[in-house]
Amino acid sequence: MCRPIDPSFAPEERLFIRVSYARVRDGHVRPDAIRIEDCAVSVNREKYSDSPADVLLAAAPEHNGIAFIVAGDVPTAFRPPADHLVSRVVDDPICNSAPLPDNKAHAEIRFVERGKPYDKQMPLRAAVKSRLKDAIADRLNIYLYPTKYGPVNES
Repeated sequence: MCRPIDPSFAPEERLFIRVSYARVRDGHVRPDAIRIEDCAVSVNREKYSDSPADVLLAAAPEHNGIAFIVAGDVPTAFRPPADHLVSRVVDDPICNSAPLPDNKAHAEIRFVERGKPYDKQMPLRAAVKSRLKDAIADRLNIYLYPTKYGPVNES
């Protein structure tokens, strides 16, 4: 069952994402770990999670680590080539980022340029997407380090 929409994010609220072993180096999440789907980054809200592990999926066992960004650290302004771009954390049915029936903690980091949200009709340019991934990765903290998944080749 979905929870009610809650557009209030405390600055210290943690927003969780899942990460794989291959996307963490030297204690830092690499930018290529950030999945921008439909011009947004899916996160789980701490406020509505029973556990940070709620972000993990049985269907994606290789993504067995957990990282987080606090809501107050979500980047809100960018330098060129994305100087008119802002991001915001949303819990909003209009953006299809509302809680999901099977995930009450779901929210999204959405991107807006000149007041217009990016979506499938206005996709992110490659240079902008790269800048967004860098900015988010720089602010991520590891909550649970991922482990190698599957057989390890010993040679």
